[in-house]
Amino acid sequence: MPRSELEMINSPSTTTDQFHHSETIWRVILDIISLTILLVVTVISHLVA
Repeated sequence: MPRSELEMINSPSTTTDQFHHSETIWRVILDIISLTILLVVTVISHLVA
């Protein structure tokens, strides 16, 4: 059975795509926030030391 057929049986394609899309956006936003915090902590520690 092709993968696309299996996906169609499990759930509607549009719903799955929208969910993965929003999930990816949130993951990117969280990554950016994490990297920003790390960068700020690094800069502060260099300035203090």
